[in-house]
Amino acid sequence: MLNFADDNFELSHPMKGGGCLRDHYTKVWESSGVKPYQLDKFTIPFPVFYIWEWFIELHNARQYGMEGALAITYTEIKAWKDLMEHEATSQDIQIIKRLDLLAIKKR
Repeated sequence: MLNFADDNFELSHPMKGGGCLRDHYTKVWESSGVKPYQLDKFTIPFPVFYIWEWFIELHNARQYGMEGALAITYTEIKAWKDLMEHEATSQDIQIIKRLDLLAIKKR
């Protein structure tokens, strides 16, 4: 899952002139008919896909400071978990925190 996340964050990185790498590779695919390997390197196993979805929910609601994205706190995770009524385990939360650290490093 971390390999998938790393690639996903890399593909989402803004490019000079606008857009992101994912947009660029998608245009290459559309114009050439050949799918660039960068769009298909890693996948998330279905049994843990829910953790990625949960992370994206938290990531999209994250706070930003003067220096950019702030880490998702345990307090925010607890509030999200209670509001959304998710049955996240401590292992799920550890994975979400690792994904969060990776996301912040890639920004």
